[in-house]
Amino acid sequence: MAIDLCHSAFPIKGITIAHLNICSLRSKTNDIYMILQSNSIEILALSETHLDSSFTDADVKIDGYRLFRRDRNGHGGGVAFCVKDNIPVNVRNDLIWQNIEALWVQVHLPHIKPILVGCVCRPPSANTQYLDDICEMLDAVCDQNREIFILGDFNIDWLSPNCPMYKKLKSTATICGLKQIITQPTRVATSTLVLSATCIDHIFTNAFEQCSKAVSVPTGCSDHNIIGVTRKTESPKGGCKIIHKRTYRYFNQEQYVGEIQGVDWSEVRGDRDPDSALNRFMDILIKIVDKHAPLRKRAVRNKSAPWLDKNLKNVMLSRDNAKIKANISCELADQKQYRTLRNKVVKMNRKKKKEYFQEKINEAKNDGKKLWNTLNQIMGRSKHSAALYVENDGVFITDPEGIANYFNNYFISKVEKFRSGMCPNTSASYDAILSKIMSEKNHSVTFSFSQVDRGSVGKILAALPDGKASGMDHLDSRLIRVAAEALSFPIAHLVNLSLLQGIFPEKWKEAKIIPLPKNKRATFTGQNSRPISLLPLLSKVMEKIAFEQVYKYFFSNRLITKYQHAYREGHSTCTVLTHMTDNWLEEIDANRLVGAVMLDFSAPFDLIDHKILLQKLECYGFTPLSLSWMGSYLSNRKQRVFFNGQYSSIKTIHCGVPQGSCLGPLLYSIFTNDLPFIVKHSTVVMYADDSTLYCSAKTPHDVSNLLNHDLQNIGKWVKDNKLALNVDKSTSMIFWKRSKLITEPSLNLSVNGLQLRQVMQAKLLGVTLDSYLSWSAHIDGMIVKMGNGIAMSRKCMSYIPMSIAKQVVQSLVLCHLENCPIVWSSASQKDLRKLQVAQNRAARTVLQCSLKTNVALMHTRLSWLTVDDKIKLRLTLILWNAVFMKQPQFLSEQLVFVGSGHLYATRQALGGDIKLPLPMTNFLKRTSFYRAISIWNRLSVSSRRVQNKYKFKRTVTQELLQMTS
Repeated sequence: MAIDLCHSAFPIKGITIAHLNICSLRSKTNDIYMILQSNSIEILALSETHLDSSFTDADVKIDGYRLFRRDRNGHGGGVAFCVKDNIPVNVRNDLIWQNIEALWVQVHLPHIKPILVGCVCRPPSANTQYLDDICEMLDAVCDQNREIFILGDFNIDWLSPNCPMYKKLKSTATICGLKQIITQPTRVATSTLVLSATCIDHIFTNAFEQCSKAVSVPTGCSDHNIIGVTRKTESPKGGCKIIHKRTYRYFNQEQYVGEIQGVDWSEVRGDRDPDSALNRFMDILIKIVDKHAPLRKRAVRNKSAPWLDKNLKNVMLSRDNAKIKANISCELADQKQYRTLRNKVVKMNRKKKKEYFQEKINEAKNDGKKLWNTLNQIMGRSKHSAALYVENDGVFITDPEGIANYFNNYFISKVEKFRSGMCPNTSASYDAILSKIMSEKNHSVTFSFSQVDRGSVGKILAALPDGKASGMDHLDSRLIRVAAEALSFPIAHLVNLSLLQGIFPEKWKEAKIIPLPKNKRATFTGQNSRPISLLPLLSKVMEKIAFEQVYKYFFSNRLITKYQHAYREGHSTCTVLTHMTDNWLEEIDANRLVGAVMLDFSAPFDLIDHKILLQKLECYGFTPLSLSWMGSYLSNRKQRVFFNGQYSSIKTIHCGVPQGSCLGPLLYSIFTNDLPFIVKHSTVVMYADDSTLYCSAKTPHDVSNLLNHDLQNIGKWVKDNKLALNVDKSTSMIFWKRSKLITEPSLNLSVNGLQLRQVMQAKLLGVTLDSYLSWSAHIDGMIVKMGNGIAMSRKCMSYIPMSIAKQVVQSLVLCHLENCPIVWSSASQKDLRKLQVAQNRAARTVLQCSLKTNVALMHTRLSWLTVDDKIKLRLTLILWNAVFMKQPQFLSEQLVFVGSGHLYATRQALGGDIKLPLPMTNFLKRTSFYRAISIWNRLSVSSRRVQNKYKFKRTVTQELLQMTS
């Protein structure tokens, strides 16, 4: 009997559990896909997967199944499970013996107790101790008092009862109450006129009475048979992802826009109530939208191997039948026929896969989004779907509506739990510190919202991006964008009505929450999830208008502290890291020691207290009407979780700024704007919710005292502002000269009575800091990422032309060189050379050339700068921003032009040199500021005077390329 592509080898009713020694899963996902689909196998154990860390789960993803794997640390080996999406399972790491190649999962089925299923692989060369360890593991598993299924390649022939290992394994199984239920050969080795049939793949179970007859079925993709058994029970319902999506099958844009243009909006214009006017508008719009692009419920089923057509399936079936015939007859001609068909399947699969992807790439060559979707599919970077079940305190929930309600309750209760532990503080006053901020700016300014015209609204509507998921309004951006001109008139009325009356419409306050797993390999739980908030599309238009006005007010009046680098023009994670590391190196140069604390806040955006935020906005000059609008915008917000086609019940949000909004992050920056002003001895530098406190002194004792004093102030500030500091994740570090740090000084820092952990390395904003600021650990991490990117890129090189290959490598490999090079480029030349070697490998990947190819020639052909030249370019660009754009502020304030007598660039000084600071040691020379000035002063005068950023970049790049060639 062979694996039939139309008929299952296993009983249909129940849960089928099977095993196959696949002998490398890397190139056989098509075969596994066909076996799973044609036999309705719910759980497939795989041994000899031959996977390692260079292969992601997406590389061997089977649609409709989740992969659980345990790779061998050495060559070959490896075990895995393919489990149907709707079967709740969790990995039992507590049952895994480190010295045994095994993996255990616990399966949760309707109306029966959880079942333990294990996959074991015993190598042929394993000694008797390995078998002893397996037997010990079986004893431990049987103590769990569960139904047990143990499948695997034990390499012990069950048809040889005189074998000592057979006796040992059978004796242990009998003692444990297990029965081996595979009685047919599972591997038939054939050579000329010789047949060797062995039963080395086994299934042990203590639930054999609840199972159908076990089978052993030959398959052409492996020299082992697939073995399996069906557990008689009720199968879980479901099995595919359900989404709500509009269909554009019969969409006619001209007719749709024409109908929008013909609408009489007088009822909307005449309504002076924001909520009522919006309801009228949405009733009219949705009626038209539903007519032209109706909303449909769809089951998402992605085909794992779309190139797997009928012809290839037939050849695969012929191969399987040829193998059976060869095993039975032992004829040389039959064996030759099997090998011929086996090789034909491999060649056909490669050819059809290449033709399929080349056709897809040609179709998408002018569409970047479609092109990258195809490239990601080739490289195995396609998005993983979440499991169709969740675990709550050991109980699995499979009902979509129940799951949606579980997540909604979890997300709301998580915030409420933080809030319940906070003491109500009615005595805290924010006037003094905020008044000080306002007085320092010499401003007595006020803020009020201004009305917007139809043209401004139309520009925002026309610029709405494609491909974004819709919120509770189920409006796609495409439907608004194509009719932007016609819709700008009523939407402008709704916006102005909201701003003039200080009321944010209720319909725009409801968020649609999509829960996604943080760790896709771990069980899907509330703790292992992150909520993605989708707001109504038109609410984002309203927010965009409000954001632009609030942003302009705060930044034009310089009310946002210069220590906040997020959400402001000319600033980034790179500038905040440059700000801090340059300061640290300057202090070390002055023979001082630097102590730093990386503060971590728990759910900071979700915990913003509305009353406190409104008090702060009032101090910053917001008028009563603008405060009324902000209060309406923040209050009475609601959310519903959407999971697999079902919505949860609605819940009210009592605090926090809206997630998924553009206005929310700005409001968070305003809320925390006073944090740098409450410390006396230290500096606080922020990027959104990442805050770092640091100071310097001559001795560790002095640093500790200064930091502890300011940490007390921060602890009080956190309580007064009803935020939550995560002390467990907050860390401290000390920075000093390598020669001085023979033993690391202890800072002994604490906040609110809780000790802070001191570390030698920490990751901050994507960059790994070490106590010596050597950047060695960070660069080692970059090398690993670049190597993984090169390996990923090579997967698609045979399908794409060189121009696209260059894009792929730049996006997956060279992108890591663009992450804060200004900061880590002060590393040693030895470490920087490692990056150049990695870039050389990337160039060879694109050009498909040998190791002997000249490096300079490769870079010239690709128009790539060397790593050293890229660093020089980035350093000159940040200095150009400081000279001409006065950004970032901390850098521009330090500039002194030689001979100008000014701290800024006069017209006469633009072509001159910038004064270098005087270093005491090489530490100051390692600052980004010093290195940038050194390079800037070597540029030609004509280059320094270029006041257009893009022209300046082209000019400097050309100079560097000429030097390389």
